[in-house]
Amino acid sequence: MFSVTSKLALATTSSLAVLSAAAPVFEDTPLTTELWALCSKNEDRTDEQMEAFLYQNPDLALARSADKRGGLWWAWEYKNSFALAALKAYGAEPLSTEEDDDGNTPQQMCSGEECANLLSSVADIEKGILDRKAEREKNDQAAMDEDEDDDDLDGDDEDTGRMMGSKGSATPPDSKIPDITTDDDEDEDL
Repeated sequence: MFSVTSKLALATTSSLAVLSAAAPVFEDTPLTTELWALCSKNEDRTDEQMEAFLYQNPDLALARSADKRGGLWWAWEYKNSFALAALKAYGAEPLSTEEDDDGNTPQQMCSGEECANLLSSVADIEKGILDRKAEREKNDQAAMDEDEDDDDLDGDDEDTGRMMGSKGSATPPDSKIPDITTDDDEDEDL
């Protein structure tokens, strides 16, 4: 039986664990730095890199650096509509009202006339990214399924065969298993 104190301590610990899991982490990491670099380059050749990066690190779409900025802030700052679309495809909201340390929302990082039109192409770009993401997931799953077909590592797709012996045992048919049921008393002097 748990005492009232034990139950209260357990409930408090559980509540803190839930709160800490839900609290965002704001830190500078090599991956947030790489995300910044990709968002800051508004070039076709980096679009593929950005897409592959987020496919491999989907949680980084919502990652924030120590100054509470993240991909959305950088994409707006550098007027990168592809980055906005890629981040959106992986769960970020381009019109987020979250703020950085200076009180700026992501959209407030953009200045100039072209900012008003930055979102105009995001939906079409996002659709292409989501289509390619689905294709990658399908290909990844097919590769995993192909690898899972050969559980006994003998080069064929059968789960039994030469490696399993004629009766399905895990030893090769030509091997001899030593009889260890008899004690020869050789180890008693040790």
